[in-house]
Amino acid sequence: MEGMVDLAMQLSGEPVLGNWTIHVILDGKRTTQTFEIDEYVLPKFDVLITPPSYIFALDETVEFSVCGLYTYGQPVRGSIAVNVSLGRTEIPQAFSVEDTGDDGCHTFDFPRRHLGRVNSIQSRYLILDVEFTEIVTGIARTETHGSTKITKIPLTLDTVGRNGFKPGLPYRFQILAKLPNSRPASFVSLTVTALKSKGMGHFSFEETYTTDQDGRVNAEFRAPFDPYITELKLEVTYRHPYSHIPPVRSSKYIDAWYSPSGSFLVIRPLTSVYPVDENLDVEVEFTIPESDADTILEFSYILSVIVLAMTKLFYGMLCKVSWPDFSILAGSERLHLAFEEDPARIELSVQLTLHILQGRIQDFLTRGR
Repeated sequence: MEGMVDLAMQLSGEPVLGNWTIHVILDGKRTTQTFEIDEYVLPKFDVLITPPSYIFALDETVEFSVCGLYTYGQPVRGSIAVNVSLGRTEIPQAFSVEDTGDDGCHTFDFPRRHLGRVNSIQSRYLILDVEFTEIVTGIARTETHGSTKITKIPLTLDTVGRNGFKPGLPYRFQILAKLPNSRPASFVSLTVTALKSKGMGHFSFEETYTTDQDGRVNAEFRAPFDPYITELKLEVTYRHPYSHIPPVRSSKYIDAWYSPSGSFLVIRPLTSVYPVDENLDVEVEFTIPESDADTILEFSYILSVIVLAMTKLFYGMLCKVSWPDFSILAGSERLHLAFEEDPARIELSVQLTLHILQGRIQDFLTRGR
């Protein structure tokens, strides 16, 4: 015999809480099913506000989203009411939506001009007061967000480089440009200048660069070969097309290095990773004074290789160079260093020395594999 029966039992107003058991006897066979009676607790939910990370004074629109989410992870269908204000100093603007739909979220946007004129914005904060009401139960929850900054500063600049320059040789540095939310300021135009700030004589440099997708610029200029210039001011400037936005600048002062022999040496930057069992090309740039025009230049090196915290030193003579007679002697040499080590972990430090007459000049460069 087959079939189905639908039965019901009305519980009292205050039933006994706990496990109940239904007993069914059919054709002499007994079947049981257990269920639980407990107090009903309305599901709890949170209100999530996703504001912009920052608002620039010239942005056309401001966008933010609001979501309702049960504590067990499912979306809450409901209505949303939002009051938007600037630091609670002005009359708030009201926005609302009657039904978020099944996903429990809604994105609001409004013109940035509603926040005031550009000239009146002085590092203020956007205040979002949100009330989210669950449609099924009518229960409402409120949430406030007030840490989104409205700024007239489009980006920040940081200039990274040595604190000194070697006369007559390239000074290399890096520029880092970031948006107010610390993300890279990609493909923006920057002006770089270098001027004499201390000493006698004249020196000036100016060049325009564009940041890459990581907000970086690798730049260089040839420092003056003038013993009377003792300090340079390096400045990076970003100018926004809108004239009301003040320029952004980053400055760095660099001192002239001193050498008893009047000579200077620099190793061009190496790549951070290079293959084992192949020659490492090291390009050296140097200057020597007029008095050493007939000198035979002798390059030597100390190569220290750190393998698993153990240091090994290698010494060698690279080359000798003779120079003709002219007032400022400058040049470069490409040196080949051959070494073989376990490629598991290598940190390479090159100490390069150029011997001239009674003095010597040296430079250090460290790179890791």
